[in-house]
Amino acid sequence: DLKSGLGRPNTDLILVNKAGRPVRREGPKWESDRLHPDTLFILGSRANKALGFGQTRGRLYIKHPELFKYSGDQTDKEWLAKANLMATTGGKAYLMVLRDILELAESPEYASHPKQQPGELVGFTVPEWMLEKMKTYIENAKTNPETTDEELLRMAEEYAEMEEEGRKVRRDDLCLEDDLKRMKGRKDDELSLDRLIGEPDNGTNVDHLLNEIKHETVDDDLQNLDPGFLQGMNLHNLVREFEMEAGSGSELNLLSLADDLQ
Repeated sequence: DLKSGLGRPNTDLILVNKAGRPVRREGPKWESDRLHPDTLFILGSRANKALGFGQTRGRLYIKHPELFKYSGDQTDKEWLAKANLMATTGGKAYLMVLRDILELAESPEYASHPKQQPGELVGFTVPEWMLEKMKTYIENAKTNPETTDEELLRMAEEYAEMEEEGRKVRRDDLCLEDDLKRMKGRKDDELSLDRLIGEPDNGTNVDHLLNEIKHETVDDDLQNLDPGFLQGMNLHNLVREFEMEAGSGSELNLLSLADDLQ
């Protein structure tokens, strides 16, 4: 899992590269003072296309995890949508420094890439308040120069274990949620039946009859039902359902009785 970036294809912060070495976020690209009001940014999705990765999401992030990449929050995404830089229904919004992507595009690895789309390399500036969040992110995410590669790998392994445990908890929560939904569905069905049972029709309350059907053994007393008691009632479906549940339609034959009484 470590060699695949902890098994997360579009992680906000990849800790280990595909070669299994820890990612060190350090050097000039990870200095907060490089960001200023005139700095041009590009959405990660456009940078991905510009370098020839097409619609394969996340390839750029996994191949170059050492590059600065800021994951916008909901407020950032709303601003980007209002500026027509991303769709309002868009998912994650990764912002990268345009200069970093231009350097990659001009490198031998990408300069002659047949699928490169230089037309996508269009940058934009962001408000001061977003810049401040980016600078805070840099201070929190950049690698401490005193931390060894071995320590970074150990932290990555611990993080991977936490991620797996988190996924297990989420799976368990989803299973519990599905169980609760099924229980609620059954309860709603019971409530609907209870409302039907307790609902009068043409001034006639059928609680007594249906409670007998639900809770008591059907016997010869049914032969003494007053025809007026069933007047105007559409009990066909309800009685048929009861007969099917009871599994003894031939013995109870309530529908025939209702027909005789009409």
